[in-house]
Amino acid sequence: MEYFIGSLVSFAARIPWIAAWLAGTVIAVKLFRRERGRVQRVGLWGFALMLAVSVIQPLLMGGLTPWFAEREMRPESFSIILSAINIPSSIIQLGAIVCIVYAFWVLGKARLSSNED
Repeated sequence: MEYFIGSLVSFAARIPWIAAWLAGTVIAVKLFRRERGRVQRVGLWGFALMLAVSVIQPLLMGGLTPWFAEREMRPESFSIILSAINIPSSIIQLGAIVCIVYAFWVLGKARLSSNED
């Protein structure tokens, strides 16, 4: 039961971020359905990855922390396992942010060039 409570507490702290990534994903899906371009697909991937990481990471961290404490693991082992979760998560988040920035950049550039005509 402690695992579930730890996951909920960790998850509850990220609800505003999850709501923001969910809204971005919904908007990206609507844009992708309308135009089906490469830029819209890249933006959709970025928002979807951020949403997935924002949901999965707190569940893993909140669920594993009480489990480690219960087994009285050494801090070195604990930090290695947490790094094994956080480093790939951070790399995925970085890639997602690059996708989102690229999509906004190209869409903004296209809108500016169409307004000049």
